[in-house]
Amino acid sequence: MSNENERQRLSLLCKKLRGDESLRSFTKKRSKELGGIGFTTWGAWERGQADLSKDSLERLVNFIGCSFEAISGYLSGYVALEELFESSVTEVKLDKKADFSPDTASAWVKSLAPQDKLFIAAQGLQAFQQEFDKFVEAKTKERTEFLFKLLSNSSYPDDSQIEAAAEKLDVSVDELRKLCDRVYLK
Repeated sequence: MSNENERQRLSLLCKKLRGDESLRSFTKKRSKELGGIGFTTWGAWERGQADLSKDSLERLVNFIGCSFEAISGYLSGYVALEELFESSVTEVKLDKKADFSPDTASAWVKSLAPQDKLFIAAQGLQAFQQEFDKFVEAKTKERTEFLFKLLSNSSYPDDSQIEAAAEKLDVSVDELRKLCDRVYLK
């Protein structure tokens, strides 16, 4: 998180959670619940001077008792502060207002820490590889079936069939003729 608006929203959230209690008292009394978020960090968040790390985000989500989606929606401006604590309202708001456009996704990725960017890239490549493998497998099967049909006739294919097959298979007509010669003329 590095957006100034997100820091301001985090600041409001932290101030609301602390209420009128002193910062030291608040963090000391709730040190277990906060999972290690200390006085200095909480104070920096309240002043809008620090970002949330991945670990701190997890701790804050556990402390508040909301979902990652809810707090992300709040920090991004899709959910009002009061609604953050009403999970059913938050989920509906997120569904209606979430923007997954390429520009928004790009801005979000740019705001991540380098190790998180690497993780996202690796996951994206892995998902792409799976889809690409399926595509290649389907294309290979399609081409193999087409070639099998061409070569399993009882007679030598005519020139128009060889030319159409060569175009569909993206091979040269001469190479496909040589293959037909080997199958039919021997």
